Amino acid sequence: MISILLFTGETPGGKNLINHLAEPGTYNLVPVYSVPAALESRNREQIDVVVALFSEEFREGFDLLRALRDKGDRIPFILFLEVENPAVAFDALMLDAGHYVRTGSPAECRTGLSKIIGKYVECQRLKKTVAEQEKTFNTLFHQSPIGKEIFDAGGMLVDVNEACLKIFGVTGKHQLESYRLLDDPNLTETQRLQLAAHETIRAEIEFDFEKVKAHNLYPTSKSGTIFLDVLITPVCENGSQQCSGYLVHIQDISGQKRSQEALAMLNKKLSLVGSVTRHDVLNQLTAIVGYNELLGMMVQDPKLKSFLEKERQAIEKIQRQFKFAKEYQNIGVGSPEWQNIRDVVSRMGDELELANVQVTVTTGNGSIYADPLFERVIYNLFDNALRHGEKVSEIRVSLHETDTGAVLIIEDNGVGIAAEEKTRIFERGYGKNTGWGLFLIEEILAITGLSIVENGVPGKGARFEINIPPGKYRM
Repeated sequence: MISILLFTGETPGGKNLINHLAEPGTYNLVPVYSVPAALESRNREQIDVVVALFSEEFREGFDLLRALRDKGDRIPFILFLEVENPAVAFDALMLDAGHYVRTGSPAECRTGLSKIIGKYVECQRLKKTVAEQEKTFNTLFHQSPIGKEIFDAGGMLVDVNEACLKIFGVTGKHQLESYRLLDDPNLTETQRLQLAAHETIRAEIEFDFEKVKAHNLYPTSKSGTIFLDVLITPVCENGSQQCSGYLVHIQDISGQKRSQEALAMLNKKLSLVGSVTRHDVLNQLTAIVGYNELLGMMVQDPKLKSFLEKERQAIEKIQRQFKFAKEYQNIGVGSPEWQNIRDVVSRMGDELELANVQVTVTTGNGSIYADPLFERVIYNLFDNALRHGEKVSEIRVSLHETDTGAVLIIEDNGVGIAAEEKTRIFERGYGKNTGWGLFLIEEILAITGLSIVENGVPGKGARFEINIPPGKYRM
């Protein structure tokens, strides 16, 4: 309900105006009869609009308007004139009195006046809402720690925040007045064509300040090269091909890039040290294996032979540990990639020579987004079936969509896995062979958020389910 501060004198005209607006359920009327009382009510109560009388007997309505505006109060104000006085009407409008209504005019009737009040109040509310939204936008824009720029349709700068000024080494927006987005030499020709076609651009850009200085784009206190994460979004109306401008978000990721490069160099060094160490140690183990075999041919004492056999087993275990270290070191080194499941199964089947096992693949042209070592997942699952399935003659690979993503199923018709072992088979070191195959599988899959469980029926075969979240598979 609209709340009206009704400022009238205790005159017949004032009483008529009160009766004029006193329609039940339409307005909340707050009648006052003096300027001080009106100002007090304005401060004390929630008022939407002021309607003030101006007549021969009561001329204080104009005084109230002036008092409110002198205080900076821009509340909607309607002056109800009972006298023909163009000068008062003109002065009222000059003081931002939104409307004046003359006695006898169409607007004076109850319906006309109600329309004016309703539209006027709604307009003021919309203005207030827009002003609040603009204030919120300006706060978010200018106080954001992320660099932000706004460009018009021609690529000329409209606004920029403080974070962006710091990135580019300038002290104020005025220094960028002649800067045009499409002229920036740090953008590639392809990126300029994308902007011209109103396409969104997300890229890491190597930003060279020497190019900025060479093209005299703007004065900058910085030099050298930094790395920026840039998102440029064309601002277009829904369904329209017309672009009204561009919104740019910028973050300086130079520190992050340096850390990544340092980490990559460290990984490279560690990988080299590991590779050389494994190579040298395995060479020495090969020599030990040879001497062990020679001693085995020379020694006849059964007790000594048993010691040599234990030594041989220990050497084989060390060799398996080095093999595991090599494979584990490579997990997560390469970037994840899309891999066609059918192609991976075919390659691993050929590598294992599954001549006596029928492999059925019903994954269609499905692909999975996983670590490059995903093929070792398939290899180890197949190898596990051959080693421990005892009577495996068929392996089935299928891909199915679910409510939560997709599931890749690898199952066989072997003896399966005992119920008491199901919860431990993915532990490092647990198993009949090296004990690392299934542990490695779980680690490789975890790189891209995939998980694996075994839910086969003991005696009927093993059944491994690889759960794939949305976005990590293509059917």
